[in-house]
Amino acid sequence: MLENLAEKPIVSVIIPTHNRAEALQQALDSVYGQEGIGDHFGIEVLVVDDASSDSTSEVAARYPDIRYFKLSDNVGAAAARNLGIRASSGKYIAFLDDDDQWLPHRLLIQVPVLEANAQVGVVYGQGYISGDGFSDVLWPDARWGLSGRVFDAFLTQETEDIFNIDTVLIRRQAFDQAGYFDEGLKTMEHHDLMLRLAFYFPFEFIPGPVSRGRASNSGLFVTSIAAGSYEQSYLRVIEKAIAMLPDREEYVELRRKARTNAFSVISRVHWNYGFTARVPSFILKTLQEHPWMIEEPAMLSNLYRVAKVLATDGTSPRAAILGFLADLKSAVGGAGLKVNLGMNRLRAGLMAEGALALIRKGRITSSGTLLLDSVLHDFSQLGFRVIKYLRA
Repeated sequence: MLENLAEKPIVSVIIPTHNRAEALQQALDSVYGQEGIGDHFGIEVLVVDDASSDSTSEVAARYPDIRYFKLSDNVGAAAARNLGIRASSGKYIAFLDDDDQWLPHRLLIQVPVLEANAQVGVVYGQGYISGDGFSDVLWPDARWGLSGRVFDAFLTQETEDIFNIDTVLIRRQAFDQAGYFDEGLKTMEHHDLMLRLAFYFPFEFIPGPVSRGRASNSGLFVTSIAAGSYEQSYLRVIEKAIAMLPDREEYVELRRKARTNAFSVISRVHWNYGFTARVPSFILKTLQEHPWMIEEPAMLSNLYRVAKVLATDGTSPRAAILGFLADLKSAVGGAGLKVNLGMNRLRAGLMAEGALALIRKGRITSSGTLLLDSVLHDFSQLGFRVIKYLRA
């Protein structure tokens, strides 16, 4: 593939793989099926076999141009990709997961953008994602597809993950400044890299699908949430990005917004994927580190949602909410909570939300003590929530 291409850019395609021989063949076919190979660009394909025990080596051998690397120990996707980057020689770097495929026009529409815009470090696009119960969802949503100096926007984005690694094309020189994948991260390593690249270089978003992949409830994303590594990794990624900001007053608000959004993203992931029991402890941990967040709308909405769960899941709704309230006071410091939010107002709001949740469940009698408690501490909180309840 590299013959007679002295004046054409070379794209190094890095595919880490582990025990997915059949899927790997489909991925490779999609790479070699790219439109424009030879005419507009060349490719070198690097398959990094992360200690597979299946027929991966036999699949790779069917493609004589492949540069194949077999690891004796399983090192994970981040380290495998880094090995591929260091071994590659192309002007541009692209990645493909071993169970995904590129659409035929992927490189043909992206390579010319980097060729024509020397200041742009990264081109990215969208891909079709299918999974359990859904098919061909275009991700990321185009509203999150931004171009230019996008670090601030990426740092404060309000969705779990706007980067699809299968759609990213990176100028090789960009790694010299931004660094490689963080091998210490168990997940979200691609998010971390994209933030660092965005700190140094402009991005260019090209809307439209260029890849096809699959998500599963047994996949890495959901299993990492179950194991707790998603929460740890996401927070580490955001804190690493925040640390890149200059220590000046003008960035205080950006730091606050980034941390608030990180809390919002992680708590929403816990709710959406059924890990509800983790939310209260995550709230308390967050408030211990950032007491000021008690006033943020994202935090308050989670507090009220927890109150609903506590009220409906146990036999002593009021006692459960009071226990949670005591933990909140301890997390942020009693005086600070009274001054900044108002203990009575918060208590009234939590009790009101709990009471209305019981009423929705038909447990009207059980809601009485919570309603009374809410009225006694701040009647306006109950009135406000009753109005919302009636309008819903």
